Amino acid sequence: MGNKSNNNRKKFFKEDLNANISNKSTDMKEKVQIQLKIENSDSSNEYYIKVFSLENQNEKFMYETEKLKGKNGILEFQTTFILDYFFECEQSLIFKIYKDNKEKIINTTLGSIVGQRGNCLHKKIIDSEKEIINITALQKISLDESKGTHLFIRFYVVDDEKIKGLKFDDINNKFYYKIINKTDLYRSEDLSNNGTFFPIRIPLTFLSPNFTITFYNMKNIQLMTLNEITIESIINMNDTTLPLILGNKTINILLHSDYRNKITFLDYLENNLEIGLGISIDFTGSSYKLHNVSNGKSDYEKAIEACGKILAVYDSDQRFPVWGFGATNVGFYSKNCFPINFNNNPEIYSIKGVIDQYHECLKRIDLSGPTYYAESMKNFVSEVKKQKGNKYNILLFLTDGENSDMNKTKDIICEAAKLPISIIIVGLGNHSFTNMIILDGDDEPLTDSNGKKCERDIVQFVPFNKYENDPNELTKEVLAEIPFQVIDYYQSKGIDPEDL
Repeated sequence: MGNKSNNNRKKFFKEDLNANISNKSTDMKEKVQIQLKIENSDSSNEYYIKVFSLENQNEKFMYETEKLKGKNGILEFQTTFILDYFFECEQSLIFKIYKDNKEKIINTTLGSIVGQRGNCLHKKIIDSEKEIINITALQKISLDESKGTHLFIRFYVVDDEKIKGLKFDDINNKFYYKIINKTDLYRSEDLSNNGTFFPIRIPLTFLSPNFTITFYNMKNIQLMTLNEITIESIINMNDTTLPLILGNKTINILLHSDYRNKITFLDYLENNLEIGLGISIDFTGSSYKLHNVSNGKSDYEKAIEACGKILAVYDSDQRFPVWGFGATNVGFYSKNCFPINFNNNPEIYSIKGVIDQYHECLKRIDLSGPTYYAESMKNFVSEVKKQKGNKYNILLFLTDGENSDMNKTKDIICEAAKLPISIIIVGLGNHSFTNMIILDGDDEPLTDSNGKKCERDIVQFVPFNKYENDPNELTKEVLAEIPFQVIDYYQSKGIDPEDL
């Protein structure tokens, strides 16, 4: 698909995206409905559950279920409750299960619930031999969105009323369509070889009472026109087959249409998207004081823990590749990029395991230089290219100062923008962060060494010192844009949540 049609298709999504980013305090949150069940309940006992949030180490009561008598099978509570969900916050929750007034406790986070497959967390109840609590988070649609905020349209080529991939290698067999709403509202890509067009979601506010859909061949000659369409009429045409005359043959086009809400981050999580985490650590000589652990945790350790505890719950295997750069005494590995476990497989199990290996690495290496970013980022990109399944990847890049390989770094970031990747650069210490601000691309879009503009804005830079005494504010600032970058990537590829 050409850049023109790609940009055209994304403009509806971009308006929603930009509106959300510009108003983080209100539009960033999504609502989830929590449902509670208990497996293997005891029929001789009565159960109920109280739910608390944990804020500044203080419990705050939120909800209480009805009381139910245990039974064989699954005990399902009818009382549900709704929470605001923020990806960038830990949102600690406490579930107190009462069995004949004897209290049993489950500690978890909202992220741990929505990050599970099916958005359902299964936890064995503490001090119980058999009982398991199922905590499910369902995306909650507000009443004003219950019908839908967008018109969803997708066209397929069909043969004998069955969707079938057809070959359209000949330019004479290619065609496209336009949605005309007083002026050209949307131009599709040229028909792909698998006989389908990308789906689109058009905000209802973009559409006038009547609009037109017209199909054209590659000579811009009209093939078929649907005139005076209304939103209601095209919804009623769902699963209608439309004959399209192409040269001396007739091609049948199947229209699929319905109401949809705007795509959210939770939509992708509900379809089993995982979030992968990789970490790159600056071990150059200038960062000596920042790695000092003699008086407790180093600044690097604090940043890893603050961001890692939130991101880790979205990764099912809990294995995180971690590299260092800028050190000597690293064996046969490059000083510009080495696995901190000194293993050809850079993955380390759990965030605690990452911290432990970080301490071991500090004992072995000698802080040195120079400060090169590109090689470490390139290794992360290579790991992502090898992966299978539905995973969006975040590189947490921790450094104390300017890099000496700016052009190579720009090139690898522009390459990463084509993949399911975001890069978070946390600047530690008081050195100059001019290059990092450039890489962030907020003031001016990033370009590679050939002058080509980066496909997506994937870099977020945050100065650690600004938030070092408030890890919650640090993670909010560091992670706030990730949900939008996830949606941006998959929409740029024409991938809806249900397509994962």
